[in-house]
Amino acid sequence: QFVTYHLQPRRIAPDQLVMHYSELGYNKKTNELGAAFCEYYTAAVEYAEALKKEFNFAKEDAKSQISNLADRVKSEINSLNLPDDIKPTYLVEVDKEAHTAAEQIENAEYTDKIQSIVVEAINKINNILANAEAAEIKYTALNYLV
Repeated sequence: QFVTYHLQPRRIAPDQLVMHYSELGYNKKTNELGAAFCEYYTAAVEYAEALKKEFNFAKEDAKSQISNLADRVKSEINSLNLPDDIKPTYLVEVDKEAHTAAEQIENAEYTDKIQSIVVEAINKINNILANAEAAEIKYTALNYLV
């Protein structure tokens, strides 16, 4: 027996469920509809569309968060006292992590996955900034000793 479920935006009592066999929508025992299935099927489509819109908004919001963080971190790296040949290395790393995260977010299938991608990207980008700041301290200390 094949079982399918339709998402509904409200609760349906067990005696109101539509049991459909061969897509006829009839209750096997009484041969009567348990609910006005036209109403419920259209509601299910509308609900699914709303979920899809919400999911797409979550994707765009997550990509925006990563992009904004990357811009702020690149600005901070540019303000560090580092040699001109070292700065681009950190800037490229930030861009690479932001781009990778954006691709992963676009390919994500669940909202929970999007959040885990965002958290991971934030940690990686912040680590790049910490490494750049540590390099600045080391560079400054070496120049001070010379």
